[in-house]
Amino acid sequence: MIQKLLLALGMSMFTLLAHAAVDVNRASSAELETIHGIGPAMAKKILSERARGGAFKGEADLIERVPGLGPKKLERMKKSGLVVSVQAIAEPKRPKGPGADRPQAIEGSKPLK
Repeated sequence: MIQKLLLALGMSMFTLLAHAAVDVNRASSAELETIHGIGPAMAKKILSERARGGAFKGEADLIERVPGLGPKKLERMKKSGLVVSVQAIAEPKRPKGPGADRPQAIEGSKPLK
């Protein structure tokens, strides 16, 4: 009885690991290859394009930039756990308090006349 319980627990853990999300913007070649439909050649195309053009901005960007990847294939890959995270661009830090809206002098510069 305990053996069956342990076997069931082990199988459920394997299933969870097999369907873990793989982010196309962060994954290594080995991680990409765990997705059904991505082999060594497709993983290399994805990584090369990510290195050349930066992070993918969404699914449409991924399809446009990676040769051999279309909407239907991407849908199948998403069912296997592939995700395209969209990374927000952080706003630059702005000074706070009185006078924050005025430009600050650069140290060592001379005032304009």
